[in-house]
Amino acid sequence: MKAGQWVLLTSVWHTGTRFMQRELFIDFNFSPIRVGFPKQATMIHMEKRHRKVLEDRLYSCDYVVVPLRHPVNIWRSWKARHKPLDLLREQLQILTELVAPVRPIYLPLDHSEREWYLSELNSRMDADFQTEFPVVKHEVEPGTLNPEELREAHSYLFHEPFSSIYR
Repeated sequence: MKAGQWVLLTSVWHTGTRFMQRELFIDFNFSPIRVGFPKQATMIHMEKRHRKVLEDRLYSCDYVVVPLRHPVNIWRSWKARHKPLDLLREQLQILTELVAPVRPIYLPLDHSEREWYLSELNSRMDADFQTEFPVVKHEVEPGTLNPEELREAHSYLFHEPFSSIYR
C-alpha cells in the first residue's frame, strides 16, 4: 500500500471490525468518524445516523474494507447481546444497498477460505497483511433464534455480498 492512501473500514456491528483493527490493521491508527478526514484510516459502522458521512467517504477513499460473518452468526451474536434486531436489519440494508455496489474488499472472518480473501485484499491493496489468528466463530455464546429469525437471517444469503461468499 502506498503512503498517503486512505482506508475506510466499515461494517455491521459484531462482524469483526474492532477485531480487524486489533489483529490485522495493527499498524493503522484508525480514527472514529467524528475526527474528520484522517490521513490514513477511518472506521465507520453502518448506522443510519452515519449514512450521509458514509456515502461521502465511500467514494473519496482509496480502499473500502468490510469484515463479514455468516448472516446467521451475526444474528446470533446480536441476539446474545440483546441488541435490537431492527437496528441489525437497518445496518444490513445499508451494507447491501449502499456499500456493496462500490465493490469493497470483503474479509469474511468466519469463512474456511478466509486466507484466499486475505490474499485478494493484499492483492488489491498491494499489501502484505497476515492473519495469525484462527478463523473467528463466536466470541460469545450464540443466541437462540426462533424459526422466523433464523429464516430471515438465511434470507440474506440471497443478497450481496453474502450470496457470493457464503454459497
